Amino acid sequence: MARTLDTEISDGIAAAVTIPGFLIQIEIDGDTLRYSTRGTITYDGETWVEGAEVSHIGGTSKPKLVLDNADNAISVLILSDAFIDSPVSIFAFYGEAPTAAKLLFTGVVDGADDIGLMSCTLALTDLGADRSYQPNVVLGPPLCDHFAPPGTVISWGNVTVTLETG
Repeated sequence: MARTLDTEISDGIAAAVTIPGFLIQIEIDGDTLRYSTRGTITYDGETWVEGAEVSHIGGTSKPKLVLDNADNAISVLILSDAFIDSPVSIFAFYGEAPTAAKLLFTGVVDGADDIGLMSCTLALTDLGADRSYQPNVVLGPPLCDHFAPPGTVISWGNVTVTLETG
């Protein structure tokens, strides 16, 4: 059975680069950082600067984001905890430059795996439909499969919490 490919995929296959490129958007303290894995490009009216790598998207391990750190700006943001819980979106595109990037990942920065002289590695957590997000805490399977009903009082040491409806 013959299948036809849409224009974007056909153009992408014919182009010199057939490995997907990624656009990474990080919301941090009211500002937006935009990175590209294919050099500095303009897409959707925004400039996406060179300086990122993406790994483990769609795998069984946590996604990782490697950002250039030549000027130590990223390590300063990591050490000041500015990245923790920052929303991250990763888009994929084919060809040399994006004509229609597809959303591939939505989540938050979970922490820093490595702070190096030239790059920093951030671990990401997917905020899929099977998880609830509380400030500074990600709840989801397999850790929290069953929740107590609203009104339940939970005491832990000298802290007492009453569960409310969402």
